[in-house]
Amino acid sequence: PLRLWAAVLAGAACVALGWLPLPPAVPSAGLAADAPSDDLLAAILAMACRYATCFFMGIVAAKTDIAPSVGRTLVALGVLLVLLAAGLRPDAIHAGFGLLYGGVVGLAIAGGGLARLLSRPLAVWLGERSYSLFLVHVAAFHLTDWLVAFATPHRGLAYAVLTRAIGLPLALVLSMLLFHAVERRFAHGLVTADRFWPPTTGR
Repeated sequence: PLRLWAAVLAGAACVALGWLPLPPAVPSAGLAADAPSDDLLAAILAMACRYATCFFMGIVAAKTDIAPSVGRTLVALGVLLVLLAAGLRPDAIHAGFGLLYGGVVGLAIAGGGLARLLSRPLAVWLGERSYSLFLVHVAAFHLTDWLVAFATPHRGLAYAVLTRAIGLPLALVLSMLLFHAVERRFAHGLVTADRFWPPTTGR
């Protein structure tokens, strides 16, 4: 069907955008307040290209039920792209994660073991806070990287372990606070809106 091929071509274009040799979406030194507008536009363009596949798969998942066979294909392609990007182009890794995300959504909708796993209380609790986590994780890790750099000036194993060990819990706590203070007041159909802490049992 024409719509199917159009979706395939659009998805392929998004993946290609993610692999373009563009400047960093967030320069290591950041963008100064008086940075030239061209630098800012280049950073915005780079970020849009990096995450194009993620946005596209979000639209597809919202508009249609992804068939299990398509879900399995997307998972396989996503894993392949993530591995390729990890070895060749780390800045292009989001294209693979976008496909992987779409495939997991499709398999979850189809039911089976994955659907049961994602229906467990802890998974539901995390899922309902995933958007808040998405909003705060970059700030949490930038703050963590900056603070840890004072203790470990060289970006070696200790730096990697410390930034992850501190950054992950910090991002989770910030997402819990944001969800509790803001998101739950506007979202509908939430199951864990009144539960601040994650569930510790299967019930």
